[in-house]
Amino acid sequence: MQEKVIEKIKLFLPYLNESQRRLYIASEAKSLGRGGKRLIERELGISHNTINRGIAELASSVSSSDNAPSAKQRNKGRGRKKTITEDIWEQI
Repeated sequence: MQEKVIEKIKLFLPYLNESQRRLYIASEAKSLGRGGKRLIERELGISHNTINRGIAELASSVSSSDNAPSAKQRNKGRGRKKTITEDIWEQI
């Protein structure tokens, strides 16, 4: 049964954004019961911190309609910075 759950998760994850993935993984880990977090961690390579954060969000209802996911996940200028800027490219 666990193999089927893992396959289902693998098929569905690419269609979710970050917060949706976190909540979905957390709900699946909880539904698997004891050892669910470890199974997902091992089989999918998802951090236990991510799973725990999702479980905490589910428990506290942080993901209410106020925090509903939008099409754009990050604000402009956020995320990993580029190591090569436009000025450097112009100089090359």
